[in-house]
Amino acid sequence: MESFDKRRLKAQTHATRQWAVQALDLAVLSCVAVMPAGLLFAGLQFAAGNAAWGALGMLVGLAGALGVYARLILPFTLRVKRLEVRDSGLEIGELGSPLKLVFFSDIHVGRVKQAAWVRKVVDLVNAQHPDAILMGGDPVLRGAC
Repeated sequence: MESFDKRRLKAQTHATRQWAVQALDLAVLSCVAVMPAGLLFAGLQFAAGNAAWGALGMLVGLAGALGVYARLILPFTLRVKRLEVRDSGLEIGELGSPLKLVFFSDIHVGRVKQAAWVRKVVDLVNAQHPDAILMGGDPVLRGAC
């Protein structure tokens, strides 16, 4: 039977993870708000003749845009990279035909990336017509299960 201290530690760890997830969500939302606010501030400052403050507003807007890209766009980008490995000493099958492997990783299924995301990944993997599929990295987001 688990001791009270171990149960309390597990509860505290779970609460800390939840707090971290909520902080990350807040950071994403702030990026969405910071980008237009920074650009609006820059426009107003440039219009008022304050080039230095306008440039600062542009930097803030750019930082917000990078945050939006890094958190809301890039994680949902899938790409196929083909790599051919040759080894004359390697025998592959009786026909000697090349072996097609698909490797993918870090799909992070969780609160944001759900069934539709998994279907998109599966469809892209299957479209490659692989002989074998290798999966690495984090299949689920920590705390999502």
